[in-house]
Amino acid sequence: EGASHDIFTYDLARGVLSKMSLDGASHWPLWTPNGQRLTFRSWKTGTMTMWWMPADRSAAPELLTNSGMMQSPETWSPDGKALAFTQMDDPEGGSDIYILPMEGDRKPRALVHTKFSEGSPKFSPDGKWLAYSSNESGRPEVYAMAYPGPGAKIQISTDGGTDPVWRHDGRELYYRNV
Repeated sequence: EGASHDIFTYDLARGVLSKMSLDGASHWPLWTPNGQRLTFRSWKTGTMTMWWMPADRSAAPELLTNSGMMQSPETWSPDGKALAFTQMDDPEGGSDIYILPMEGDRKPRALVHTKFSEGSPKFSPDGKWLAYSSNESGRPEVYAMAYPGPGAKIQISTDGGTDPVWRHDGRELYYRNV
């Protein structure tokens, strides 16, 4: 029997803990930039898919896209118009980075799709850059690329790196050295 996963929020002002998911299959929460919704991944459909729901629980969780599997929401653009997520199309090649636009047709599109494994995409605070990790050099390294492009990608780490995080003003990028 597998472990049960649910999502909780904690209201710091009132000291109240609230259970947001009730299915035992949801985890990896991510707030939208305006704080009105909570994005998460869930095994509800038999594969890992992305969902979102109002933070006040005024509506049931909604599936964000029905294409693809093994998805994980990773970062919202600061304006809330795009969600960068990882998806594993081929278990042999690892995960790739996709963008889900929240306007127009809301169809996911591949942003970094290679035979290597890419992950941990993070939008810069101004939304003009996307940092991510890739093992294309033979080990995980951190890269940054102009968003939405075009533009060359820049290798940030030189001795291994994963899990990039932007400083609040976007002037520095932190990552774990591996």
